[in-house]
Amino acid sequence: MSMLIGTYVHEKLSEAFDGRCYPVVAPQGAGRTPFAVYRILKVEPDYTKDGAMWDRVSVEVVTVGRSYDETASASQSVRLSLEGCAAECEDFDVEECTLTGYADDYDEAGDLYTGRALYEFVTITP
Repeated sequence: MSMLIGTYVHEKLSEAFDGRCYPVVAPQGAGRTPFAVYRILKVEPDYTKDGAMWDRVSVEVVTVGRSYDETASASQSVRLSLEGCAAECEDFDVEECTLTGYADDYDEAGDLYTGRALYEFVTITP
C-alpha cells in the first residue's frame, strides 16, 4: 500500500503549508508562496516467501518561494514535518523517513526559488 504514501505526505505538508501542497504539479497560478509539490519517484518492495514485507518509497518534495530565504525556511519545515516520523495510517504504517538529498535552484521564467528534497520512506502493510 506504499503507493498511498502521497496521502500521508499531503497530510503532513498541509499542516506546514496551510494547505498549499500539491501532488505532482502545482495548479497554474498557484499564487501565494511558499508552497510545495510532491511526487513518488520509486517504490522498491522487499519480498519474502510470504509476499512483500516492506517497501522503500522515494518521494521528491519541491518547495517554491519568492526569495531564497523563504524557500530554505520552507524546505526546513518539510524536513521537520517528515524526517524521523513514524505513523500508523489506515492501510499501511510508516516505519521511518530519511532525507537522502537536497538541491536548490532558481527558475528565471517564474522568478521563483526552488528547493528539491529527496526522502526515503520505509512502509509496511500491517
